[in-house]
Amino acid sequence: MNTGDVATDSFTYTITDGTETDTATVNVTINGVDEPLNLVGTNQKDTLTGGGGNDT
Repeated sequence: MNTGDVATDSFTYTITDGTETDTATVNVTINGVDEPLNLVGTNQKDTLTGGGGNDT
């Protein structure tokens, strides 16, 4: 993605414990930058973690 490009998506999920039920929506926004990002996985379980703000 180039600088200034924006991609958004969202999904809604519902969870229940058999008694109570709750629904939430997850919104994802990706802001493009002109800098390539290379993620390299290993042969182990890899986790990509983000926070509540703009993750770089």
